[in-house]
Amino acid sequence: MTCADMKKVQWSAAVVHHCGELNPVMFGGFMKEIVAVLREPLHPAVPRAILRTMLKMDIPRKWHGTLANLAFNYLSDPMAPVAHKVYAMAILARFALDYPDLIGELKAAIQFHYPTSSPAFQSRAKRIAKLHDFHPEKG
Repeated sequence: MTCADMKKVQWSAAVVHHCGELNPVMFGGFMKEIVAVLREPLHPAVPRAILRTMLKMDIPRKWHGTLANLAFNYLSDPMAPVAHKVYAMAILARFALDYPDLIGELKAAIQFHYPTSSPAFQSRAKRIAKLHDFHPEKG
């Protein structure tokens, strides 16, 4: 997913997506490479496929901090596609089950973006808010 040919990058993202649907465990040994690609994606399809696959993975604990930072970056980026934000939000919600201190920051990010966000974002935000017992709207 680091090729200069954008078609090949898109194809590789599709392969990651499909393999992740079938067997997300296979990516566990490639976390260093996955994080590097998430930091500098060449095409929007790449983080979308990786973040979606991460929803199904058992992410090694040593990567939680790094991935939480990257997820917050995607969530707060006004130029990030909605899918990136939604998947990042879901990853953060899962991490917040193990790290309750993340809930406050996640809540603030959701409440900040909620009023102007897409229906997909709002739908996921409502589910996450219900899971972590807060309201997605400010107030």
